[in-house]
Amino acid sequence: MEENNVSIREALQVTVQLIEEISVPVSMADRIARPLCQAVANLRAVIDAIPEAAEDEPKEGDADV
Repeated sequence: MEENNVSIREALQVTVQLIEEISVPVSMADRIARPLCQAVANLRAVIDAIPEAAEDEPKEGDADV
């Protein structure tokens, strides 16, 4: 399996984009769309809370070459 080096921020941003692309029928707005909207807001809050310096730190298992 090929290892994909994606930062935490990038992985969360991709997840936000995936959720935002989900189409929901209007009749299901309360049960599906609103919780998805809240999930996106929560993920954005996490993204914003990640310190920029944390993105530059080596991840566990990264080799120093």
